[in-house]
Amino acid sequence: AGGSLFATIGILQALVMRERTKMGQYIDAAMVDGCISLMAMHYPDWKQPVLRGPGDGLVAGNAPFYRCYRCADGRFIAVAALEQRFFANLWQGLGYKEALPNHLDRATWPSMTERLIREFATRTRDQWTDAFLGKDACVTPVLDPIEALTHEQNLGRHRDLRPDRVPVVPVLSEAAQSALPTDLSDKTKDVLDDLGLWSDT
Repeated sequence: AGGSLFATIGILQALVMRERTKMGQYIDAAMVDGCISLMAMHYPDWKQPVLRGPGDGLVAGNAPFYRCYRCADGRFIAVAALEQRFFANLWQGLGYKEALPNHLDRATWPSMTERLIREFATRTRDQWTDAFLGKDACVTPVLDPIEALTHEQNLGRHRDLRPDRVPVVPVLSEAAQSALPTDLSDKTKDVLDDLGLWSDT
């Protein structure tokens, strides 16, 4: 996203401007600019409760309701129950009968984290996935790359997903959607030849 996304947007923007103004554009797309742009929504949160410092905040991984937990089989489950209703569904889904704690009270985080670490370690990732299916608690399995490729949602969108093929995205109604094999061979000479920059001497 820091590089090709913004380069592509720049190309599309230049094409539209060319149609309107008949003028070409030089596109300067720096990766650091893309990264800064993507961080725009996070800068106002810096040093605030949501992001008090590196690795410290509501969505930084140290809040017990917004992090990953190791399961009995060594795989992980992701929990993102930040909002009150999602946290209530998480609490209920874990089978806890006591009153719902104030999950935003940082004083509760250490003990709640330890409790959830112990709880999620009692079942496998897939058992937890099944237990939270349809509960709207923002609890999902952490999939490895091959699992993600073979997940029913992704296969439903792209029938020929494989590790050596990149799906054609975005999906357009009138365009071919078949993924092409990814050619990982070295193309340095071909590229430099095309530019007239290759010399065998």
